Amino acid sequence: MLKYKIIHIMPQDKFIEPFINFMEYNFDMKEHLFLVIDYKNNYHISQKENVILISSLFLSKFKVDYDYSQKIILHGLFRFVPIFLFFNSSLLKKIFWIIWGHDLYSYKNANKNLYTKVYEYIRKKVITKIPNYVVYMKNEFELMKKVYNTDGKHFRSFVYLSNLYEENEVVKKDSSCLTLMVGNSASKTNCHKEIFDILKKYKNENIKVIVPLSYSGSKEYVDDIVKTGTQLFQDKFIPILDYMEYEKYKELLSSVDMALFNHNRQEGIGNTNLLISYGVKIYLRHGTSQYNFYNSEDIKVFDINDFDLTRLSEEDKEKNQRILKKLFSKESLKEQLKDIYDT
Repeated sequence: MLKYKIIHIMPQDKFIEPFINFMEYNFDMKEHLFLVIDYKNNYHISQKENVILISSLFLSKFKVDYDYSQKIILHGLFRFVPIFLFFNSSLLKKIFWIIWGHDLYSYKNANKNLYTKVYEYIRKKVITKIPNYVVYMKNEFELMKKVYNTDGKHFRSFVYLSNLYEENEVVKKDSSCLTLMVGNSASKTNCHKEIFDILKKYKNENIKVIVPLSYSGSKEYVDDIVKTGTQLFQDKFIPILDYMEYEKYKELLSSVDMALFNHNRQEGIGNTNLLISYGVKIYLRHGTSQYNFYNSEDIKVFDINDFDLTRLSEEDKEKNQRILKKLFSKESLKEQLKDIYDT
C-alpha cells in the first residue's frame, strides 16, 4: 500500500511533466505521489516510483492509502474524478482543487441532456464540500463561490510553469507586414469566427493571420475554421495543424505583432504571458477574468472590439514586461506552492 502525505491526481497533459520536474527540484518528493490519469495521448510522462500512470476508473482500487494522506491535490476536476469523490466523500475534507478553467465553466453545459444533468449534480455535491480552492485570479474564485454556493479557502497560485515569465528579447518585427495570431487552440471557446468577422475588413492589408489549431477541439471544428479562414484571407491565412516543439512554438510567438484571444472564459494565460514577454499587443474579450486581471495589475491589454492595426508602444512593452516579470517568477511559484503544502 503506497503511503504519501500529499497525493496529486492529475490528467495526462502538456503541463504535467514540467510541473513534476519543478517539484523534484524544489520540494521533498518523498512526501508526494503523482497519480496521472492516462488519457492515451502524446503527452510524455516519465514514470517513476512516485509518478504513476493510472486509469481514472481504478482510482479507488489502486493500492494507495488515501487515509494516510494529509492532502489530496486535484489538478482539475475532470471525467471520472468527481464520481470517484462522490462515492468516497470522506476524502473531500483533504481536497485542494486546482481550478483549470473549463472544469469550472462546465456548469454551462449542465442541461444539454440527461447525462450532463446527472454529472453536474454529482459535481455540485462534490464541489460544495471541497474546503480549499487553488486559482490565481480572484474573480474566478468569486465565480466558483457564486455558482456553487460555497465558501472554501482561496489559495492564489498559477501552479504551472507554462505561466512563468521568461526573459525574452523583444524581436524586431518585419515592419512591412503585420503578423496576427488568433486564439491558442482548436477549442470552440476561442470563438474564432467572431474574430474573423472583426479582421475581415483588413483582409486586403499586408497581414498574416496565424491560427494555432493543433491542441484540443474536434476535427470537424478544425476543418470548419480552416475552410472559413482560407475563404476570407486566402494565402494570408496560416493554420497551425501539427503539434510544435516548445522552442519552435516560442519562435513562432516571437514573430507575432498582435494576438487576439476571444475566449468566453479564462484560458491560455500561459500563451498571453509569453506573448507579453515578447512585446506583443494583446486583445482580449472585455469583462473576462483574464481581461480584468491584467487591467487590475496595470498590464496594458485591449478590448477585442476596439481592434485596429496600431502596434503597441515601446513604453507599454517595457512596462508590461516589468510587471509580468515580478508576478510570474519561479520564486513566486515556489512560495505559492509551499503555502498550499504547509497549510
